[in-house]
Amino acid sequence: MNAIHTDGRPLESCTEESHRTEPEQGCRAFSTRSLAGGRRELANLLRNIYGRIESNVLSSRCDESLLRPRMPELDSLRGLAILMVLVFHGFLRYEHADAIPRAMAVFIDVTRFGRLGVNLFFVLSGFLITGLLVDSVGRADYFRRFYVRRVSRILPAFYATLVLLVITRHVPRAFLGFSAVFLANLSPLFGVTTAYAVLWSLAVEEHFYLVWPMIVRHMTMRNLLRLCAAIVLFEPMLRAISYVFASRHGTEWNDVTRYTWNAADGMVLGCILAPSVREFHWAAFSLPSSCSVICHPSVDFLVAKGALRSV
Repeated sequence: MNAIHTDGRPLESCTEESHRTEPEQGCRAFSTRSLAGGRRELANLLRNIYGRIESNVLSSRCDESLLRPRMPELDSLRGLAILMVLVFHGFLRYEHADAIPRAMAVFIDVTRFGRLGVNLFFVLSGFLITGLLVDSVGRADYFRRFYVRRVSRILPAFYATLVLLVITRHVPRAFLGFSAVFLANLSPLFGVTTAYAVLWSLAVEEHFYLVWPMIVRHMTMRNLLRLCAAIVLFEPMLRAISYVFASRHGTEWNDVTRYTWNAADGMVLGCILAPSVREFHWAAFSLPSSCSVICHPSVDFLVAKGALRSV
């Protein structure tokens, strides 16, 4: 007579079933150990890779100064600003067009943000020009060196453009006269229409070049930062007052925006950055260093997870 198990099954059948499952349990235990070992190997591999990155890349960049003789990231920003301005002017003529598809109308609305490329140019200009001035403030040829470089880089192309405008009779002579002395952005104040609007930003730049070297030469770094902060704070209020006067006298808001005292805050923001990186010794923020903040905890988590799974 067969012995009966407590669950009602014959004891022999239970024994046979246990013998049948032993190989399966062995295979399952083997696969679990193999999987745990694989996790440990993967975690160790990731740790080794991170260690090599940290020793070869991060250690050489963490102490790298933000200021370098060649800064390709600024070239990228300059290229982005150029693209934004080109897109804005390329589709400006279609801003008030009728009977265009809705998708095209939405795209044209988006291109309006391309005008911000000029603001990006101003920030870059403020940063680069202030940096050049601060670095050469102790030189005997401080002013001559700065203005010779500006004249050689800007004036030939600028006056060649004005000659082409005269030949093609594209703009009135009155506006050309204001443009020749870098007052294209202020011509509406004298009743002269801005006939070639792209010249306004260069006029703002030239006003900046005229005044800023003298300010940098005679101010300490901290006082320069205080002046820039004050301009950034009061500029929006000055712009609002200009808008109020313009609305009362029928002046276009676009013309008001182009006045030098209403467009200076973009350049001043760049001016804040230039002395800041020199005064506070900012280090370069690189992608590998930011990735280390993310990758290091991730590698440790994988190692810990593999260790826990292997228990």
